[in-house]
Amino acid sequence: MQVIAVHDKRAYLKPFYVLKYLAEKMIKLYDWFVLLPDNTFVRGFKLNEFLNHISISQDLYMGQAFDDVHAVYCYFGSGIILSGVCIEKF
Repeated sequence: MQVIAVHDKRAYLKPFYVLKYLAEKMIKLYDWFVLLPDNTFVRGFKLNEFLNHISISQDLYMGQAFDDVHAVYCYFGSGIILSGVCIEKF
């Protein structure tokens, strides 16, 4: 397991550093990326079942809307699902 250090003190930028790292280092290894806090319970079988019904070539950025229903960003604390195609565009 590799640990990546982020030395930027601005906590709000950490998700962007994660996306940058995924786009640069991990994009060829996986079709889907699920970003979750470490205290989140996941029903892996159900998540896999759900993702198997979505094309891996589709742009997917899914999660809870940040602050209101008109937000363009998902709240990182609730978890985010991203397709590899979507991360490639990052």
